[in-house]
Amino acid sequence: MNGPGTARAARWFERALVAATMAAAVWFFHWTTAANAGFGDWDEVDYFKLLVRGWKKGQLSLDIAPKPELLALADPYDPAQNAPHRLGDATLYKGKYYIYFGPAPALTVMLPWNLVTGREMSMGTAVFVFSCLGYFAACGLWLALRRRYFPESHLLVAPLGVLALGSGTHLLALVQRPMFWELPIAAGIAFVLLAAAAIYAAVHGRRPLAMMALAGVLLGLGVGSRPTVLFAAGMLLLPVWLAWRERDPARPAWWRLGLAGTVPLGLCGLAIMAHNYARFDNPLEWGQNYQLSGAYEGKLVHFALRFLPHNVGVYFFQHLQWSADFPFARAVGIEINHIKDYFGTEEVAGLAVTFPYFWFLLALPLAWWRRGPDETRRLTAALGGVLAYAVPVGGLVMGYFSTTTRYQTDFAVVTGLLALVGLLAVERWIRVVRPRLRVGVVAAAIAAVAVTAVIGGLMSFDYHGRTLRTTSPALWQMLDGRTEAMLAFVGQKFDLVDGPQVLKVRWRQQPAGTIEPVWEPLDRRADERILVEHIGEKLIRFGYARGGEAIRWGRPLKWANNHTHTVEIQVPSLHRAGRNDRWSRVRERTEFRRRTGVAVWFSGGRALDAIVPAWPADLQIGGRISREFSGEVRSQTTRAFRPDEVPSGLVEEFAKRGGVLRFRVVFPEPLQEAGEPLFAAGAHFRSNILAVETWGDGIRFAYENYSFPRVNSEPFKPNPAGHWVELEMASFRPDDFGGEGTGDVVVRLDGKEMIRSRQEAYHFPWGHERIGWNPFGTTCAAEFRGWITEARWIQARPATD
Repeated sequence: MNGPGTARAARWFERALVAATMAAAVWFFHWTTAANAGFGDWDEVDYFKLLVRGWKKGQLSLDIAPKPELLALADPYDPAQNAPHRLGDATLYKGKYYIYFGPAPALTVMLPWNLVTGREMSMGTAVFVFSCLGYFAACGLWLALRRRYFPESHLLVAPLGVLALGSGTHLLALVQRPMFWELPIAAGIAFVLLAAAAIYAAVHGRRPLAMMALAGVLLGLGVGSRPTVLFAAGMLLLPVWLAWRERDPARPAWWRLGLAGTVPLGLCGLAIMAHNYARFDNPLEWGQNYQLSGAYEGKLVHFALRFLPHNVGVYFFQHLQWSADFPFARAVGIEINHIKDYFGTEEVAGLAVTFPYFWFLLALPLAWWRRGPDETRRLTAALGGVLAYAVPVGGLVMGYFSTTTRYQTDFAVVTGLLALVGLLAVERWIRVVRPRLRVGVVAAAIAAVAVTAVIGGLMSFDYHGRTLRTTSPALWQMLDGRTEAMLAFVGQKFDLVDGPQVLKVRWRQQPAGTIEPVWEPLDRRADERILVEHIGEKLIRFGYARGGEAIRWGRPLKWANNHTHTVEIQVPSLHRAGRNDRWSRVRERTEFRRRTGVAVWFSGGRALDAIVPAWPADLQIGGRISREFSGEVRSQTTRAFRPDEVPSGLVEEFAKRGGVLRFRVVFPEPLQEAGEPLFAAGAHFRSNILAVETWGDGIRFAYENYSFPRVNSEPFKPNPAGHWVELEMASFRPDDFGGEGTGDVVVRLDGKEMIRSRQEAYHFPWGHERIGWNPFGTTCAAEFRGWITEARWIQARPATD
């Protein structure tokens, strides 16, 4: 029997679950921000920090001057002319830099923090703060609606709702790349959701006038963050409508409520217009027409009804792509040529096909089912305020000339809140009409939110071209490697993925000089064998024999009597080529290495390694222990292919760096369509990358400074045996390794000069240069799938300015 004590315990349990879920969400927001360097110093890329510095100097412009070369251009707004000199996406007007993004985030958080503490707040910190505020406001408003209008809701629904709002609304997209694009969006969402909460309080609370005034101020700050919030101003009408309908003498008259909300909003609007006029001589100009982007902003059509159908389809129904590579989920961008004036589509995942709980939105009308007139009116005023935000702002975003995940967040959070009200409504309805099916609704909610949370977590690593691999490449590589190894382990347990063989062996002494085969392939066309030579008392060495070539011998090894040693054998004939199934794609990135790498490991240490040509694709894979082997093989299993089967990268990791980087390369066949990196250094948006790409019936080198035209070499035919490559850059000075400079970039192939070009080399910290890895998400694919070995620095100073 349920008594008061049981009910109180259930309430406390529910609150504990909600608090724990919200704490976990905020922790993940913080971790994601930190992992993407959001709490660090972005220097001149932190436009809002530059804005605060400018204010403190008594100016409205940013605290950074345009380059003289930019101001000297015939048309400084032409992206073809300004690319080398512009401050990307800043606004240039009368020789000064401004932001076209709203200043309210800096005014309300960053400036006060600076004045009180004397320290500067980074834009990433501000994104985190406003994302949390928006999340808290959405959770608080939904929980308040649930408590008042759906009091019989199952206790598990509350934590499910706050989990969905944290993981399935793309708020994570804002903290995953916490830059100047995301800050106004996060602030706009936070202010307008806080305004919606204030309107709820005006409808149900004891101080409606104060709450309406607060809502007006918050909406004004929202407009000052992101102009699209102006279209949510209709939410102020709902409490006014309710007061007009009820005419309750105990509550303020409708016109007083209207003035309480609209006067603060109007004053904020006048302040914004005065600010715009002071900057751009036009109260209605935010600066976008003078923005320096990759397009000529002043000539673009930013909004049109013809964009609406395409954007609705993308924002709600564009599906994810799934792969075997971490993070497994990938949002896609599609090329659009058939819509006049449409700018483009970035990587977007449709809400309805990515986060299943959004389908509960269809049940939202049930929220009004079987309610009395007074309750219906108040619910309409409270929910109508939320709808007055979601519909017009969402409709405006749908009419924009581009789709991006950050724009999607403008309406995704509030739409998710409405979907969760739909969940409460269908749960209430089913409890009345089919009580026995209530558990089914709760189970469906658990399943929908669980899928949402998993996909949302995976997508948090995919947003914005997977920028985590740029900001935290070591963390990305660790996550990538561990998840790949986990999948390979599962695949091998079910005999679905090929891999090296692991033998447990007890050795028997043979006369010195005895050579015996250990491993041989099943297919005789694969003429390769692993041999062992007994070179002394309990001394052996492994060798690799291939056709009539000389045997490649490894280092001497000592074995022990009555001890079982682990011998791991990796040879190309163990791996099939190009199998077209999902499990083969788990190892697709390492296919070339698996089919060309030779390694033998003895008791945990590498005993032999080599790189050899691949066998034909139609080879029968597999092998067996040779009948001529004298040792006792006690067991045989399979393991995953290891990234370090053959040593790669720098030979001496901690040796002095600088001069000329020289390394041996075996190019994979085929190269990835986007090209593959050989070397990368610099930072996000300031990178220097040397890549190799397919060209005609051969391949060629491609060198790129971010935002500058590529420099390409003449094509050449790759040698399966490999090549020596040398790279020189101005940042390779031994006395200032990693320092920024201008000089010749020189690329040589087997001593022949393939590229020589005068280029700026960007700064990079010691040890942050990447060989065979591109963490920046531009120019080419993320990793080189061939072999880069014997990399060394040759101390020779390149010519520089």
